[in-house]
Amino acid sequence: MGRKPGSTLNKASAIWLAVAVGALTIAILILVAIQLAKRESIESVSVVASTISGDVLRRADGAADQMYEGYRRLQSSGELDPCSDRSIALMQDISLRSSQIQLVGFVANNQLLCSSMGRYRPGIPVGPVDYHSSMGTNVRLSVELPMAPHTRFLMNDKQGFAMVMHPEIPINVMVNQPKISVGIFSYSTGKEIVGRGEFDPKWARLLGSNFRKTLVTSGEVVALSRSQKYDYVAFAALPGALVAARTRVFALVMVPIGLVLGLALTVSLVLVGRQQLSFPAVIRTAIRKKEFFMMYQPVVDLRSGQWTGVEALVRWNRSAGEIVQPHLFIQAAEESGMITKLTQEVIGMVAHDVLDLVKEHPELSIALNFSRDDLHSDETISRLKKLLAESGIHPNQFMVEISERGLLSADVAAKIIRTIRELGVQVAVDDFGTGYSSLSYLTTLDLDYLKIDKTFIDTIGVDTATSGVIQHIIAIANSLNLKMIAEGVETEDQVSYLREHGVQFAQGWIFSQPMTIDEFRTEFAARSRNASHSA
Repeated sequence: MGRKPGSTLNKASAIWLAVAVGALTIAILILVAIQLAKRESIESVSVVASTISGDVLRRADGAADQMYEGYRRLQSSGELDPCSDRSIALMQDISLRSSQIQLVGFVANNQLLCSSMGRYRPGIPVGPVDYHSSMGTNVRLSVELPMAPHTRFLMNDKQGFAMVMHPEIPINVMVNQPKISVGIFSYSTGKEIVGRGEFDPKWARLLGSNFRKTLVTSGEVVALSRSQKYDYVAFAALPGALVAARTRVFALVMVPIGLVLGLALTVSLVLVGRQQLSFPAVIRTAIRKKEFFMMYQPVVDLRSGQWTGVEALVRWNRSAGEIVQPHLFIQAAEESGMITKLTQEVIGMVAHDVLDLVKEHPELSIALNFSRDDLHSDETISRLKKLLAESGIHPNQFMVEISERGLLSADVAAKIIRTIRELGVQVAVDDFGTGYSSLSYLTTLDLDYLKIDKTFIDTIGVDTATSGVIQHIIAIANSLNLKMIAEGVETEDQVSYLREHGVQFAQGWIFSQPMTIDEFRTEFAARSRNASHSA
């Protein structure tokens, strides 16, 4: 008996229909899963954004509390001359007691006439007021001071008394995503005060009268935290890419294993490709190829003229012969998270170069530079402990130099510095006076040395608005019993001035430019022979 002509067609149609229904069902389930994943992702990213904005607000309120307490003390002092010796002493006391204020001063006619670092004649121009806050203060959003060139400060003044703050302080929060935007804007004007990343003025309108709000706009998750005491709002904006990434991870579980594996392989290849092109990979490759090398600059005793120490300076000569400037690759290494690996490589090279020399000459010390990330790294401290244990050198012959940027997180820095000094290693604050940390940190940290930045050394013998600042830095060091090292000394007049004012040590091209370890050994040996013959 023959089959009906349409039977095969109907069966095929049913199969295709089943396939279509199945495919549609899978598609619907995947779409539902994606929507659920997106909702969950938005909520989790919102929690992160809210936590960050709350942290920014807490830091900003802390800074504002210190600022208004400073105003209260200055305005209630009863001193008629705002730049009298008594007023400047009060400014210094306020600055020392304030962990988030870099400078206290007095402004008139858009000129900084005096500050906690002394008087300025003529005054230092600070530019016009950007806006007047509802709290009765004049706000300048971008002030450049000659004692810290290439750095922009936030300045608030009330009845002429000014508080100067580094803009990174309120927004110096730990974030692990490079495209997160954080900052503060004025609630009354909607104008950004400080920030890092993108800021959208419409956020002020969307907040309304709320004190906390999280919203999704323009593909971003934005958390807003308004101060209950002051006229500003902290914000944190996380890119929509974070939501999309979390959504994809959740959705991939719902698709067939083969598709998951295929997508995972694709993502892995993309990530590997990106990693190979990223700066961390370049630094890592340079370390493996031994492209980094060390130079050494002597530290000189200004009283005897003897070389008493040496600072280890890392340099980079790429395999193609290109010399990369230190200020470029060190900053890039810090931003890319590779600075601790580089520091560990430096420790190894220094151990190879100079440990035998330092061990042979107990009067000689070696200085190593640590970054902010190094102060957070247990591995770096462990490497330093291992170096001390294996070398047999007295720990007092080592010095760790920490830049002022490393002191922004004062609590963490204090803990690590205590650990370093418990090993017997000396600690110095590098580039002091360039504006990153407040004076109060010097009273809370256990330090041995203060290094005076070249910016202030260059003002010696020059009639500038900041030429008197170095005297105040020297006075501060003396009051805290800190020994001093002047950086970037280049003239005999500078040497004479520093010696006469009690600065103990110096380094700079007038004594010696950075040299290779072989050059240093030869020159140090020659100086040692001459010293013994003279004796």
